[in-house]
Formats: sequence, structure tokens, C-alpha cells
Amino acid sequence: MIDSFEIMALSGSSQPHAVTGGVAEALIATAGGITVAVLTLIPYNYFLAWVERETEAIEQYATRLELMITAQPREGC
Repeated sequence: MIDSFEIMALSGSSQPHAVTGGVAEALIATAGGITVAVLTLIPYNYFLAWVERETEAIEQYATRLELMITAQPREGC
């Protein structure tokens, strides 16, 4: 886009054909960026769900351990 407007400014032309090449280049770069962003969402969501499942399991184990420890009678007190 910057190159397109620079060419247009240097040539003094206000013809739309002078800008179309840069616009097409910018659109291709934008489409590539969106494609990469969408494709990275798939593994991100998979790993996020995995972390949430593992965190839940650890919390359940910790709760069970806490209940076992508090349910035992204390000796020597």
C-alpha cells in the first residue's frame, strides 16, 4: 500500500491503476495473516482444553488428599 501511494505521488497520477498493484499485494498479505491466525487457533484450543482437563484432575486429587488428611484422628494431642 505504501509503495502504491508513493508511486502515485511521484508520478502525479490520480489513476486508480497506479494503486491496484499495491492494494492486491496488501490483500494477499492480509489473507495470509488471517490464514495463519485461523490455523493456529486449532492447536491452541486443543492444548487449552487439555490444560483445563489436567488442572481439574489435579484439583480433584488435591481435594481428596485434603479430605483424607483431615479425616484421620490426630495422635499425641
